[in-house]
Amino acid sequence: MNFDEQALNRFHDFNPVTEETIHSYIDMLHSNAIGADGISARSIKIVKNSIADILAFLINLSFSQGIFPDKLKIARVLILYKKDNKNDPGNYRPISILTNFSKIYERAAYEQLYTFLLPILSKTQYGFQKNHSTELALLNLKENILDCFNKSLKSLAIIIDFTKAFDCIDHNILKKKLKWYGVNSAVLAFFSSYLSERNQFVKLNEYSSGFLQTKSGIPQGSILGPLFFNIYVNDLVKCIDSEGVSLLQIADDTTIFCWSKTNEALKHLANTSLNKL
Repeated sequence: MNFDEQALNRFHDFNPVTEETIHSYIDMLHSNAIGADGISARSIKIVKNSIADILAFLINLSFSQGIFPDKLKIARVLILYKKDNKNDPGNYRPISILTNFSKIYERAAYEQLYTFLLPILSKTQYGFQKNHSTELALLNLKENILDCFNKSLKSLAIIIDFTKAFDCIDHNILKKKLKWYGVNSAVLAFFSSYLSERNQFVKLNEYSSGFLQTKSGIPQGSILGPLFFNIYVNDLVKCIDSEGVSLLQIADDTTIFCWSKTNEALKHLANTSLNKL
């Protein structure tokens, strides 16, 4: 299925989730991290038989009303030291910790959105997709290089990394792409609610900051975030792919692979592809 054909399909409404489905989503909670509500995954698992029907009711209500609960849009940010000068803020990595209940809500929405989008998710993307991996991406690249050797062609790989890729996603552009791919207004309202008015605060030892609202980006560590990122860059292949050029993506790491008979032609392909990007 190509991009234009997908525009004829529509994701009209969420299917209701069941109590049994909620049980499976709770079982999938494995992180020891505790979000802003202070409730651990272990605690939820202990009482899952008592709360599964309530969660199913609340999630289905959120789906029908197109509202993602505000209390689940709060991220607790941990600061992890990476390397070098400890007085340089750039040497720390912020990690957003979402509530475990948020992840249950997200999982219910993710499963249905992923199933709908699977036919048109770019085959050049090896990140955040089932049955895809970094190893498969590298094997693909290796085969392209060997094929060029066998055909006596010159080849060039341009390796690109998008800085703060998840943080820079524009919500309006993402919502327009969701709509274009066929997500109808009722479902789109839920995802718009999920993206809007998200708050975060930093916790360092026993100290906590005030809330700060995020205007762009998608939460790292979320269930929906990686799928949203793939949607955001899904059409990249349309502008890059051409004769003598192919694209390979592993999440936000992108490789443009070019091949030609001469150095001049190869240089032209590479510069043209970078300009398009």
